[in-house]
Amino acid sequence: MLKKTLTHPKSDPVKRAEFQNQLFHYQQLEQRNIIYIDESGFATDAPRDYSYSLKGTRSYGVKDWHNKGRVNAIGA
Repeated sequence: MLKKTLTHPKSDPVKRAEFQNQLFHYQQLEQRNIIYIDESGFATDAPRDYSYSLKGTRSYGVKDWHNKGRVNAIGA
């Protein structure tokens, strides 16, 4: 049985220390704000499994068959 480690196998403590020093330099000495950016996406052709219609009548829908798939959104 292998024991779980708490560090990533490719982590480099020297590079991490350099990065933390650079962050400190930007935040404290230069008074610059650090902004973290995340990219996310969603499908534009999300299927609808359910719909509403009058009792006893069929529900019709519109499907764009030429849709390109996904939209990316970047938030900070």
